[in-house]
Formats: sequence, C-alpha cells, structure tokens
Amino acid sequence: MEILGKMLVAKRVQVEPLSDVKVIEIQQRWLSKYLGKNISSNILQFFWQAFANNSVPHVAGDIARNAYRAASSLEFQVISAYTGGPGYMCSSTQMPSLEGKNVDAIVLPLDLSWTMLFNHEGYGPYFTKHDWILSGMVESGP
Repeated sequence: MEILGKMLVAKRVQVEPLSDVKVIEIQQRWLSKYLGKNISSNILQFFWQAFANNSVPHVAGDIARNAYRAASSLEFQVISAYTGGPGYMCSSTQMPSLEGKNVDAIVLPLDLSWTMLFNHEGYGPYFTKHDWILSGMVESGP
C-alpha cells in the first residue's frame, strides 16, 4: 500500500485502492467539472496549482478547514493531486486531515460536489464547491 493509503488507514479510514485508470478518470472528471473543459491532467503538474493561480474559486486556511468539516461524507475518494499517483475509495465517520503529512491529495465525495485539497508545500489547504463555480462566486481565504 502506498504512503497515502497508510496515512488514511492510520486515521481509521477504510480504504479500497483504485486502479490507475480509475484515478485518471476521476482526475479528468474533476478537471472537466471544475475548470469547465476536458483537458489533460498533464497541464497542471499538481492540482493545487489550479487553486494557487485562482483558476478555481476557493477558500483557504481555517475557512477551508471549517467548510471541509461541514461538508463531510461517509463515502468519499482520496486521490493523488498529481498525475500517476494513487487513489482510494474510502469510508469513515470522520473526514481525514492530511495537512502537514507531506502529501498532495484531493478528498472529494463520489459526486465531486466539493473538493478539499492538501499539498506538501504548505499552501492552503484549499476547499471549493462546484456550486461556487456555477454561481460565479469568488471566494478568498487568508
């Protein structure tokens, strides 16, 4: 099991590894849904770049942490925030925090209605909702 999977298990998350094809499919669905077009995940070295360059309306820091806790889901996916990384189908009664764990990971529900993104650089964490994109809402965090 990859480091990301081990971190999730340590946080009492039940994980089922996803195939590489499924991870790429989820990444492409996310890019299409949140960036509004079907583009290759190779365009972004890391998905957090879409947040850092404000391509995606979002909140960051404590506001993101609070939004993430409020948007919890019993079943969710955790995928690598870089091309070629691992992904997991997960279930837990509590959403995992991967902050400060030196990983680039996206946590999202099965319908991709929201996204929490953690990264190894210490930026963020970032949180967004698809509804914010539909409404044209622009959020900012600390």
